[in-house]
Amino acid sequence: MRDAGGYVMGQDEESSDVYGMNRVAFREGNVDHQFHLNDASVAIRQQVKRLWAPKKLLV
Repeated sequence: MRDAGGYVMGQDEESSDVYGMNRVAFREGNVDHQFHLNDASVAIRQQVKRLWAPKKLLV
């Protein structure tokens, strides 16, 4: 995903029932941001804003 310009988010160990695939991705450095399941909507919303928020022009 990163090679194609993607940003990888993953659920943290504390809030995961099974932390298998997420653990491997995180340990191998393939996760840009980990979040607690309760914070998933905030984490996703923040990333969407970073990607698609209108850019302010400097004058």
